Parts: sequence; structure tokens; C-alpha cells
Amino acid sequence: MIRVVLVDDSPVALRILQTIIEADGDIVVAASAADGVLGWQCIQEVHPDVVCTDFYMPNMNGLSLVKTIMSQSPLPILVISVLVEENNDSETILLVLQAGAMDILAKPPGGPTIRHDRWGRQLRQKIRALSNAKPLNLMRRSFPVDAAVVSPSKKAAATITGSIVVLGASTGGPLALTRILQALPGDFSWPIICVQHIGSAFLPGLVAWLGKTTTLPVVHAKTGDCPRPGTIYFPPPGADLSVKDTGQFYCHPHDPGQEAVNTFSIDLTFQSLAHHFRNSVLGILLTGMGSDGARGLLEIDRQGGTTIAQDEASSVVFGMPQQAIALGAAQKILPLDSIPGAVLTWCKTGRLSC
Repeated sequence: MIRVVLVDDSPVALRILQTIIEADGDIVVAASAADGVLGWQCIQEVHPDVVCTDFYMPNMNGLSLVKTIMSQSPLPILVISVLVEENNDSETILLVLQAGAMDILAKPPGGPTIRHDRWGRQLRQKIRALSNAKPLNLMRRSFPVDAAVVSPSKKAAATITGSIVVLGASTGGPLALTRILQALPGDFSWPIICVQHIGSAFLPGLVAWLGKTTTLPVVHAKTGDCPRPGTIYFPPPGADLSVKDTGQFYCHPHDPGQEAVNTFSIDLTFQSLAHHFRNSVLGILLTGMGSDGARGLLEIDRQGGTTIAQDEASSVVFGMPQQAIALGAAQKILPLDSIPGAVLTWCKTGRLSC
């Protein structure tokens, strides 16, 4: 049984959320609280597997609660809030992830109700994944990168022309992406595509936040554009991203009937790049729940590209990399700390090691 502490200042929201969380019988709300102060007391008393918290609360808000938990007794934390829908301040939105929350889920328009069956399934799926997560990985703020490959000079610009790097991530991905992207030099000469499972309303904040943590431009891809060297691309909100035979981006809206309507398909992007760039793709599958990206990474491998899966010890949730490894799609299995150096080595030599 997965035990949850639920924190929200609305008594109505607490009752509805508890009903939704406990709907399948394998998750129980062990305690609930109306603010961060009471929530922290509950956490110390019941020692839950997962904490679900609102952001806007009296006495101690969600950000302060996350900071307290991660500094005193690290636990997997899911923020469930209208923050995603109502607040366009990327600094405020992303601070909760930077502080150690593993994921953020937007409350549906009008608030969570039992009628939101799809939203409820998504919530329970996230709680199950987080119950097996490793919160201590998020406490590490810096990591060493091989000095021999960190600063290639502009004279050493792309020895491999027409190459591209693509990364896919889910739970724990924002901080993993940050660690990789901020380690790349300002004269990095290859386009990078990132696909992160995240709510569409939250994606622009993530893009803006990442743009402040790296010297490279971080933008949304646009249909008809071609990938530019030294630019980091994300799909636009509500759309999957692929590359046409001409090498131009093609952004197509999510199927409104798909189960995870607010996520982005890693498999689709990986497979598209594999078919166009073939042996000139470096595909990297990072931390995340589920199996999305595993078959796409396998296709990159089959087309002659280069593939990396993040290892279990450094993954917040090992699901996606584990699936790729099981398929034989990963040519290298690397800890997060080693991936930036591997990217730079591949860009200089076309290999993952000299």
C-alpha cells in the first residue's frame, strides 16, 4: 500500500483529492493538512511514501514546504496546483522543481472533481511512479564534467556535419536536462532537441527557465523551420515534434483522445530523427516513468545512430531507461554526471569514447 500525505488549504479539495487518490485501492491518504506547517507535522508523524501538496497556502506555502522536506527528510513530492494554469512567472513555477519537487500536476479547470476520470488516472499513475523514486538525487546541485571535453574551441567546430542531439525525459527530467544543458559551452555547434513529459501549460515556463540556466538559446520548434546549430528546441505546447524528409520541423497537435493528453511523444520524435539523420543522431533517454522513448532509441540504434540511457543509480525513476536497456537499444548506460562529457566527446569524434 502506498501511503500519501495530502496538503491543501481547501477542505473541499482535500475530500475530493482523497477520493480520487484512493479510487483504485492501492494508495491511501495516511494524513491530510490545510497548510505547510501542519503538513510538515503530519509528514514527521506518519512517514509517507509520497507527499502531494498545493502551492498557494497560508502559514507555509508549497515552495517552503518542499524546501523543508528536502532539507530535513527528503521524500518524493508532487505539487498539485492551479499554479500551472494561472501563473506565467517561470521563476515561481520552476522554483518548486529546483527545490526538489519531482513533478507538478495542474488541477483541471474548475478544480479537481470525480468527473475528471482521465486526470485522476494520471494523478494515481504519478503517485505510483514517485513511490519508487529517489529524492536524494535531486539534492545534488553540481557535478564534475571532464575538463578535456568541456570547452572545445570554435576552431574545433563540428567535425561531424549535419548531426543532431536529442534527449527524452519524464519524471525527474527538468533537473536532469538542466545539468546536461548548462554544462555545454556557448560555442556548441550542434542542434539539440528535448522532449520532456510535462503539462502543456507548464512547458513555456520550463523553456524560459532553462533559457536562463544555459548560454545556448532555448526555444519552441516551429513547423517549417530547420534545426539550427547551437540551439535547443522543445515541442510547442500541445503538439508532438517530428522532422520531415526535407529536414524541417513538423509540429502536430496531440490527438485529443489520447490518454496522456498533456505529454509529448518521445518515441515519435526519436523515430523521426532516426529516419532522417540516420547515423548522425545521438539519442539520450533520461529518467522517467513508463516506456516512452525506448522503441525510439532502438530505432536510432538500428539506423546507425548513437544511443545512451541514463543508469539506474542516477535516475529519479528508472522506468524509461530500463525499458530501453531491456530492448538492447542503449549502446552506453551512463550516470547523469557523465552524460555532458559523453555528448561533447561524440560531437568532436563521432564516438562516445576516444
